[in-house]
Amino acid sequence: ETIEIGEARAHARFFIGQNIGEDPATGSAAGPLGGYLVYHDAARVDAADGVYRFVIEQGDFINRPSRIGLEVKGKPGSVEEVRVGGTSVVVARGTLEF
Repeated sequence: ETIEIGEARAHARFFIGQNIGEDPATGSAAGPLGGYLVYHDAARVDAADGVYRFVIEQGDFINRPSRIGLEVKGKPGSVEEVRVGGTSVVVARGTLEF
């Protein structure tokens, strides 16, 4: 939705569909967004030691604010590695059987 240039943070929203609603934190979407921003020279943040570091904020509109940390190694036109991180809480436990 928005990019706060001063803090180089993007605000994201991710809707799952199937009447499930909005996801408060989506690392699998934030990582590719970070890679895209660096690849296309749109990250609006300087790289330190070849690594761009910034934060994606998500979940604010559903009162479940999340901050997803991104580290993108590379340069515009060439992304080598994307790392996604942050804090988490357990919301469910279970066992998968195949």
